[in-house]
Amino acid sequence: MNFKKLLALTTVLLVLAVNGFGQSRKVADRYFEEYSYVQSAKLYKDLVLIKGDSSQHVLSRLAESYYNNSDTEEAEIWYQKLISNFNEKVGEKHLFKYAQALRSNGKYKKSDSIFLKLAQSQKSGLDEELKKDSYLSDYTSQEKRIGVRNLAINTPYSDFGGFLLNGKSYFTSSVPNDSKRQKIYKWNNQPFLNIYKAEEDIQTLEGSKQDTILVLANVQKLGEPIASELHESTPVFTKDGKTIYFTRNNSEGKRARRSKKNTSNLKIYKASYVNGYWVNVKELPFNNDEYSTGHPALSPDEKTLYFVSNMPGGYGQSDIY
Repeated sequence: MNFKKLLALTTVLLVLAVNGFGQSRKVADRYFEEYSYVQSAKLYKDLVLIKGDSSQHVLSRLAESYYNNSDTEEAEIWYQKLISNFNEKVGEKHLFKYAQALRSNGKYKKSDSIFLKLAQSQKSGLDEELKKDSYLSDYTSQEKRIGVRNLAINTPYSDFGGFLLNGKSYFTSSVPNDSKRQKIYKWNNQPFLNIYKAEEDIQTLEGSKQDTILVLANVQKLGEPIASELHESTPVFTKDGKTIYFTRNNSEGKRARRSKKNTSNLKIYKASYVNGYWVNVKELPFNNDEYSTGHPALSPDEKTLYFVSNMPGGYGQSDIY
């Protein structure tokens, strides 16, 4: 093979390699933009470890993919590498999430140093609180800590949002069911969330006269019309048990309704309990296709409904209303 042919072949291989490199990043970006964070994390990590792409774009999205799935240990690793490599170019959004990951991993002093820097740059009053010598000890004070026990009813999947009513506990879970056609949520590769109820029983721990534990049994999923093929979560009830408020994906029939930004936002719905059945599921009037409202909570007198939203005009990414 003469020199010209060798040069031409090398050029072709180089072009193919570059194209493949670009395609891999495009695929990872597509998964990220579709909220398929498990897949995007894998592809971005391959780009870093196998193809040597430690660009700011790839590192920030790799860290964020792990952060969005609450894998704070991996998120910490890649936010640290992002900040180490790009220093002042890293935006406050990523610094904030890095500090959150550190705090979740028990590294409070390092986390607080970043929060202090952010507070000072934003001229907020938080910096004075963080400067207190007693801040960390106050935060982790034994007197303020409450004993928490992991219920046996928990699964390896997401289980959260408990509500106790009339001897039953209502909660949210992504535990798989027996359906062969069950949809999988691409964000975390788990089934879509559903609302469950279980019978509750307070039992005294063996060998103790004071310590008690909540035991739940006979778990049942709330069926239609509360259940759909998308997410339902965080139920709250009126004291008489006749009205439920809950969070659900914005949907139309079996399909998600999307915003102008191609996002399926959350909405709050209510339903009535009539003759042993949930009926009349309706969305609340302040819902909107362009932003999320969710996670309702009732005041003790049931005259005020609190909820979370990322609607325009708030103080942060999401606020309590």
